[in-house]
Amino acid sequence: MNSSFINKRKLGVKILTILPVFIILFQRISFTFGSITISAIFIITYIGLTLLISFNGLKVGTLKFLIYIIMMVFLGFVSLFKLEYSPMSYLYLVLIYLPFIFVVKQFNHYVNMLYRVQCITTVLAMIGIFQFVAQFIGLGFIDPISLLPENLLQSGYSSTGEISYGSGIYRSNGFFFLEASFFSQFLALSIIIEMLYFKKLKRVLLYLIALFTTFSGTGLILLLIFLLPILIKQGIKKIVIFTILFLILILLFLSSEFSTLLTSRIYEITGQSQSNSGFIRFVGPIILVSQIFYDNMNAILWGLGPGNSDGLWKYSNNPPLIKVLLEYGIFSSFLFLSFIFIVFKNSNGKPALKGSLIIIYMLLSGSLLQPQIVFFILFLSCIYPPVITEKEVRI
Repeated sequence: MNSSFINKRKLGVKILTILPVFIILFQRISFTFGSITISAIFIITYIGLTLLISFNGLKVGTLKFLIYIIMMVFLGFVSLFKLEYSPMSYLYLVLIYLPFIFVVKQFNHYVNMLYRVQCITTVLAMIGIFQFVAQFIGLGFIDPISLLPENLLQSGYSSTGEISYGSGIYRSNGFFFLEASFFSQFLALSIIIEMLYFKKLKRVLLYLIALFTTFSGTGLILLLIFLLPILIKQGIKKIVIFTILFLILILLFLSSEFSTLLTSRIYEITGQSQSNSGFIRFVGPIILVSQIFYDNMNAILWGLGPGNSDGLWKYSNNPPLIKVLLEYGIFSSFLFLSFIFIVFKNSNGKPALKGSLIIIYMLLSGSLLQPQIVFFILFLSCIYPPVITEKEVRI
């Protein structure tokens, strides 16, 4: 085999296995060019894709490309009839989802990539635990990324937040995550990956401990949805061991002074308060849609226009489907869902992993235009074909 081809293949493998790690580590970094702020993840992803294309490592998925073109042309056409809209919002949408038309062609290393993600998770979990413990041994809350110049930090996120107002104790963000909730979801996803692919209970225990230091309910929601079906397939021995470990952690946590701070978040979606993050994230968008469509039936069909849903509900990012529905209308939403369905159907990963990514994307984050989430999902599953036939070796 041509040595040049072999070298390009090795470089392609390294790029594809390193990109998810870069997306994790650089998600808080952004660059400002005039009035435009671009996430470092956006730049890193397009550099990586350009290199992969130059190495002949990617091909265009015909069906994904077709649905993508139809969707974007229709969304653009709908936008032209709006008196006021944000062209940059539409352009950003086009560019963020363009990479999803590509498929890995000749590099077979999917499990290797997941293994690297788990390695970086182990380090970040230890960082998160250290962040939390450090506050009780006189070191304060340590967050070195926050010391960077403000123009290099991604704005619009609460990267450092107290576990309760005025407590003076901060939730762990693992240094590199935009918010503690992002860290929480990432740890829960890594627990699911570990249970599916590598089955190291020591890692699972470490990730669980770190998860509790985030004081975020979104990671726990993800575990509650997927962990039981995964455990059922692990065998009685591992079910018993994991259950005992989990119960010990729960009992230790419930006996601590922090238990009420996390368990109280269960009541955030009851509607008793409309200012908490749970209500804003899960209930608010539904109320918003019903109010908008009640007042303006035309919005059901054609939407309000790109960018016009921003800030309508407590200045929180709406879930992707809600944002598309509000800005582009119901017909566009159908095309969007068709594209997402085709992308995940033709991607790699076990069902529980792909299901977890869908829940993170569609429900737990306002990620329609968040490259930190969208591109992480791309390189963790969606850029890989669904069937791998060659033997995979950890690197």
